[in-house]
Amino acid sequence: MKNTTTGLTSRRALQADWGSILKLLDETNLSFWFSGEENYKNFFVVTNTETNEIINCFAIYIEGKVGILKQFATSKQLQGKGIGKYIANKIIPKVAKDIGLEKIYLQSGNKEPFTSIHFWKKTFFKPIDKDEIKDNYAKNYITHLENTFPEHFYREATFYIEV
Repeated sequence: MKNTTTGLTSRRALQADWGSILKLLDETNLSFWFSGEENYKNFFVVTNTETNEIINCFAIYIEGKVGILKQFATSKQLQGKGIGKYIANKIIPKVAKDIGLEKIYLQSGNKEPFTSIHFWKKTFFKPIDKDEIKDNYAKNYITHLENTFPEHFYREATFYIEV
């Protein structure tokens, strides 16, 4: 890629993308969080337009006009080059708006090897305390994560963005 943020395109994932998505999630240790109900239908992919290679994937689960970003993976060889931040700040809000969402929430990790809290603090996503969340779909999801994985998640690691 000549420029780290140009030459990228995003689209809904296709069934044919599932193998590449799983590979990317394995490479970034994010398949650990799978419940077994995941499939390509909730995923979006970001590709390098020159090579058509999937360099990032993210899943948005939707209820009404609220989305929850559950997976976000950038190819390890491209991490630290600003691509993930560009996708989080520019592509995800555009995708969310295009599919009719008003807000997206996410719960980041705060303990090795899942320390995405440091990444999300550098994006346009804003921290929010769980008690300030008015959307039950998001609040229930965050409560579930806190209860299931208390060593990895805590309320200061919750973020959102309005689109």
